[in-house]
Amino acid sequence: MGITQVLINLTSILMVPLLTKNLSVADYGIWIQFTVTVTLLSMVASLGLTTTLIRFLASKKDVKKILEVFYSIFFVILAFLSIVIVVLMLLSHPISDLIFDGNYQVGFMLPIVLFFYCLNKLLMAYFNAFRQMKLYSMLLVTQSYLSLGVAIYLIYNGFGLMGAIYGMLTTNILLFLFMSYRILSEISFKIPTFKDLYEYLDYGLPLLPTSLSYWILASSDRYIIGILLGITFVGYYSPGYALGYIITMLIYPFTAVLPAVLPKYYDNGEFGEMKLILENSLKYFFLLAIPAAFGLTLLSQEVLTILSTADIASKGYQITFFTAFSGLLLGLKEICIQIMTVNKKTKIIGALWISASVMSIVLNFLLIPYLGINGAGLTTLITYSFVSILTLIYSRKYFIFSLNLKFVVKSFLAASIMSVFLYLFIYQFNFHNLIEIGILIMVSAIIYFVLMIMFKGIDRKELNLVKMMMMK
Repeated sequence: MGITQVLINLTSILMVPLLTKNLSVADYGIWIQFTVTVTLLSMVASLGLTTTLIRFLASKKDVKKILEVFYSIFFVILAFLSIVIVVLMLLSHPISDLIFDGNYQVGFMLPIVLFFYCLNKLLMAYFNAFRQMKLYSMLLVTQSYLSLGVAIYLIYNGFGLMGAIYGMLTTNILLFLFMSYRILSEISFKIPTFKDLYEYLDYGLPLLPTSLSYWILASSDRYIIGILLGITFVGYYSPGYALGYIITMLIYPFTAVLPAVLPKYYDNGEFGEMKLILENSLKYFFLLAIPAAFGLTLLSQEVLTILSTADIASKGYQITFFTAFSGLLLGLKEICIQIMTVNKKTKIIGALWISASVMSIVLNFLLIPYLGINGAGLTTLITYSFVSILTLIYSRKYFIFSLNLKFVVKSFLAASIMSVFLYLFIYQFNFHNLIEIGILIMVSAIIYFVLMIMFKGIDRKELNLVKMMMMK
């Protein structure tokens, strides 16, 4: 799943040159608002029942019980989703004026795309529940890359912004048909009795505020920028944000493995092993993420100029600093939160995210009018710092492991020296393509790891382990 998440996130980077080089900045901003809105509305329309499906199906073996659980949840989501769709259709013009800069075509397509996107989330959850992970991963990757491929074809054939939206719709329709056929062939069909519906809603609805808080923290800044500054500034903001957020890809291998490994050691009382795993996970994440944050910050304008346009790069490159170091803190949070998860302190996790989401909204409205899109970037860094520090503090009440601060200092020092080299080369030479940037990154990485060996931050054995991790 770690590799799957990396592949999926790469599509967000690949979409940047496709859209920014073929659309206006305003149209690119509308696309960002469209995808963010679909994600938000799918959370609301699913009522938290997608997670509920996984929870209640995972242990079921009896086909009759599987049919009852699956179709009870399916029809409830379908009914509520239908209400949401009707409301969106009735309010299509006002929503278009408010969010999509008056583009009524986009407003018309929103409920149609939402319908298939939301149901596909539920159908994918079925395969996740029964641990059909190869198929589940294939579906996720197909959803991302097929959408990208169709969008490329349509945009280059003159469909513009609507080409990207048609690509998203086409992909979701095809996946819906495939998954529906697959599920029907496995478990057939049944009209449910809804006898356990209250239990499903009682489990799923309380998850909704936390999910919405995740969305608010990660995406609400685009809405607020659009409201306060205009849709064009969403287009300036998003590429730099996406570039910095690449850092989060480095945490996926750990978040894929730790939830499966740590509970076993915790339940068996093997706290020494658990402590070692946590310490090494944090160390190796920082080993890669710290220099990456420095490098992305310094290379942001050059990379964005190549991936998008000089106009977007000049106005949005500073955002990469905020999101790169936010991603660094997010990695710390993701590792520490495993402690709270194994201790079943999920209410604290939810409270932290809800508090951070409120802080994010307030700070965005306060800072964006004065600092522009940099205010949104600063808000992201502040709120992720808030969540990460409090997660660290609370997690240490239940389990303590070394943060290896001496190693962190050495890593920051090595990354700083590496950055001096990067800075001199960036301003001495002009970089015209990603190959030249890639060569510079490789040279910088060699300098960093040599310095870390000299500082005795890592040894050659650990360096070989890092190479193996990167190859995987």
